[in-house]
Amino acid sequence: MNITIQPSKSKQAAEITTLLQQSITDYSSNKAFLDNWLENKTKTNIAK
Repeated sequence: MNITIQPSKSKQAAEITTLLQQSITDYSSNKAFLDNWLENKTKTNIAK
């Protein structure tokens, strides 16, 4: 999925870039956390 954003001002471009990078980082962190949590839950249930 490619999205082209053409802001009218360079300051807007910088802000949009920062927000996108932050949301991608947050998503990756949350995904890693959930993956670990689910894996641990599964192992615990199997062990029972």
